[in-house]
Amino acid sequence: MKIISIFFFILYAIPFSYPKQQDKNEGYVIYHANWIKNKTYSQEFIQNYPEQYKRSLKIDSLLTKAVYSVNFQDYKSFGSTQFVDSNDDELLSYGIAQMDNNMMHSYDHQTGKNTALLNFGGELIAITRNHKNAWNIDYSKSKIIDGYKCYYAEYKGASTKQVNGSEPIYAWFTPDIPMPFGPVGYGGLPGLIIELVENNISITAVQINLDKLKSDVVMIEKAKTMMTATEFLRDKDEMRKAAKRLMIARDKQ
Repeated sequence: MKIISIFFFILYAIPFSYPKQQDKNEGYVIYHANWIKNKTYSQEFIQNYPEQYKRSLKIDSLLTKAVYSVNFQDYKSFGSTQFVDSNDDELLSYGIAQMDNNMMHSYDHQTGKNTALLNFGGELIAITRNHKNAWNIDYSKSKIIDGYKCYYAEYKGASTKQVNGSEPIYAWFTPDIPMPFGPVGYGGLPGLIIELVENNISITAVQINLDKLKSDVVMIEKAKTMMTATEFLRDKDEMRKAAKRLMIARDKQ
């Protein structure tokens, strides 16, 4: 009886050391973009401006070559946009401009702060917005994407792009991967964004790795100018005009 008592004393005094599953908080996701509906052009534009029409079609096709790579670590993400198989520098510059020059971005889940880095006339500008409480989640809407059960969430926060009021920004996220990240700086949902829809563009995850970071993702650089998304939408037309005047002045030198 004494031996049994000692045994139970040791059993309760020494805690069990079950193998603990370490939370995965490092990895990367690669997204590809596609048009939801092909852009249409008026017959007047096609007939009167055939060269501009051809160029517009090339720029539209460039979007399908956009690759969004997102690294995440310690509840922060950083990512960049790259175009594959495009050797036309002039065409590439038009495609980048169409995307509001939004080539690099970061997201801090603890603060909810998203930063997008834009290039205006060679000057780096950081556009900030907050994703805390920026989503309306509807768990009654769900669908399966690549084997993941995803739920619908509509974005209600500020955007760096002028969005048609009848075309909301929305995401399909999966709690199966409890990482609050997504493409082009979107985040803050209780699961990884598998698909994001913005301005007739669908951005869908094509590769998910939860073991390591992607080495060629460009870290976000420091910008001279900081502004909010609301300030950017208000001032971007004048900023583009100023950047164009600056470029013309440089060419004349």
